[in-house]
Amino acid sequence: MGGACCSSSAAGTNVYSADGKAFGDTPKLSVTPHVTFGVFSKGGKGESQNQDSPMTIAKMNGNVNAHLFGVFDGHGGGGGEVSKYLRSQFPVILGGDSAWPRKPQIALKNAAAAVNEKLKSSGMEATHSGSTGCICALVGDQIYTANTGDSRAILGIRNGSKGARPMQITEDQTAKNSKERARIIAAGGRIMGERIYCANSDEPGLIPSRAYGDFSGTPAGVICDPDIQCHEITDDTAWMCIMSDGVWENVPGASISSIIMSSSSLSSAARDIVEEAKRIIHSGKRYRDDMTAVVIQFHNYGPQAAARSRRISDNNEVLQDEEITEDEMLVECLTVCREAMEQGVHVEDVLDMLVGLSDEVRAKVQTQLKKESDRKNESHGGGSSNTDPKKKSKLSRRSSETEGQRGVEKSTKKQFRRRTMVAS
Repeated sequence: MGGACCSSSAAGTNVYSADGKAFGDTPKLSVTPHVTFGVFSKGGKGESQNQDSPMTIAKMNGNVNAHLFGVFDGHGGGGGEVSKYLRSQFPVILGGDSAWPRKPQIALKNAAAAVNEKLKSSGMEATHSGSTGCICALVGDQIYTANTGDSRAILGIRNGSKGARPMQITEDQTAKNSKERARIIAAGGRIMGERIYCANSDEPGLIPSRAYGDFSGTPAGVICDPDIQCHEITDDTAWMCIMSDGVWENVPGASISSIIMSSSSLSSAARDIVEEAKRIIHSGKRYRDDMTAVVIQFHNYGPQAAARSRRISDNNEVLQDEEITEDEMLVECLTVCREAMEQGVHVEDVLDMLVGLSDEVRAKVQTQLKKESDRKNESHGGGSSNTDPKKKSKLSRRSSETEGQRGVEKSTKKQFRRRTMVAS
């Protein structure tokens, strides 16, 4: 996917581009635990070669207590296509598992095995290509990490009014990991330096000891089985950051925490983290890896926050979550797409990022984006006269459509802020 990735999220039928204001801005009208997030991705060797694929899905399958985030870091000639495939297929398979969301650990393990088998039979080049997958499922007040490979997730634990201590919550799966090293050797693999090989060949030559795809490395012990851990979200859990190794190998956790806690928004935090990784890579002449950061902020989790959330509003009414309408969903989808396109993502890539939509809604989004693109192209044509009655009629209809859309957006944003608890 070329360009920088804007946050795109789908939750069955609910789609959100939820980005908080400055970190720590606590919504005044808060009722239930919820998350806001921002995403940024950049290719280390040019945007056309970016093989990272971030995944951001809020309210998965319409469940207000279940969210799915992750980073897939592709490698090999077809790594970019593999990571995109995983991003689109993993949530579909997970959401369809009978254990989800009642038994998240079982469902995550099942989904990992199933998506890898599906990848194997997809016809995609996954023999010498593959992807890591650092997946974080939020269910209730628990974070379930399902990590395959060497992408990483860290939490920010509040240690003062303005600070947060970074805490790694996933384990890097490489030959440097003593348990992984022993497992690879027991499976018949060879380790030379940091790379893993089969006993009688120079394949796959991987640094991560676990990956999706990379089927040439199966005899060396390369597997997709995720390491699953569980962490409670408490009053002190401020944020979570999921990163490809192009970020965490270059930016220390303390620096990531400082950036997040001082940023004007979560999207800018994700962008600044990636830009800091890029600066360090270029200044130190390091390997130019792809870089992705997904930053999630937690609101109203933990006993104290739950007590605060039960307070009565100024109108003496307790705010309740509302069902999102199709018009609201369409507006949120378009917001996601517009933000991504402003950052350089092509319109076709943007549509690929919208996971879990019905065909009807996807078609409406595509139609509206095409209208806006055509309108933009016409406005850049220059010099054309608007005296032609037919053109006037077209312009009048477009103006009416735009005003109508603004009306929906204005109404939706008001309701959406209530529902997602983002302060105005």
